[in-house]
Amino acid sequence: MYDKHIDTFMEVARSQSFSEAARNLFISSTAVMQQINLLEENLGVPLFVRTRRGLQLTPAGEYLQKEAPSFIEYSERIRLRLRALQEENDQIAVGISYYNPLNIFYRLWFPYQKEHPAVQVKSVLIPNLHLSTLEQVDVFEGPTFEKIDPSVFEFLPCEKKRLSMAVPTGHPLAEKHILSMEDLKGRTVVAFQPGLQKDTDRAVEFLRENGVLIHQVNSYDPAVMIKCAKDQELFLFLEAWLPIIPIFNIVPVEWDFSCQYGLFFKRSGNPAGEKFREFVREQVGRG
Repeated sequence: MYDKHIDTFMEVARSQSFSEAARNLFISSTAVMQQINLLEENLGVPLFVRTRRGLQLTPAGEYLQKEAPSFIEYSERIRLRLRALQEENDQIAVGISYYNPLNIFYRLWFPYQKEHPAVQVKSVLIPNLHLSTLEQVDVFEGPTFEKIDPSVFEFLPCEKKRLSMAVPTGHPLAEKHILSMEDLKGRTVVAFQPGLQKDTDRAVEFLRENGVLIHQVNSYDPAVMIKCAKDQELFLFLEAWLPIIPIFNIVPVEWDFSCQYGLFFKRSGNPAGEKFREFVREQVGRG
């Protein structure tokens, strides 16, 4: 930020000698004099008066000696802030949640980072997709959610994920290869509240029409999953969540219900996030 020759000037002003300043700075006296000459030339004023007795500061030199420390400190603060801003621009905040593993994100991120090795990832926990925490992220992975404002986040669908049933281990249906409506009739299935996911809403309506009892919740947090396991209740499950539920068997259902699954990108995100979004858009388009 500031002319590094000011450091040399401060040492010369302290010692009032080119040769002593040179020894303290571990450079030659000639180099010290050249740096002072360049600084005076850049500033357009003389800083020292050369006399037979040695060096004396001019009024301009006295002023610079007085003001330089605060100027150097201020310049360093600016430099550090600029570096912090650059690091923010070279960092993508990725939202993680209990039941949305970053399978798609990682699949697309690694080839992207090969081309942009300076860009780093910061993880932000977004339990139950709380809007307050979503403000802190540039991208997160998941199925379509109606409560996500499309003017704030753009959804890029990457693939379809089948809706299945999570069946507690030890349940009579846990070992079945596929479930029919006859298997589910009269049983209780836990599902999202209406209005959170249109695809889930259609599946829930179909279950009701076939005599299945529905218990609806706001989210699938660990407490809900543990209660389902304890009460031996099934819950509507997206196959993308498979790796995180060891106490359930995931059993397909005889139907064609599925959800769009992909990445949500903040529309007003930082430049690094916007570049990654365009990369994902291109990759999805190729697929």
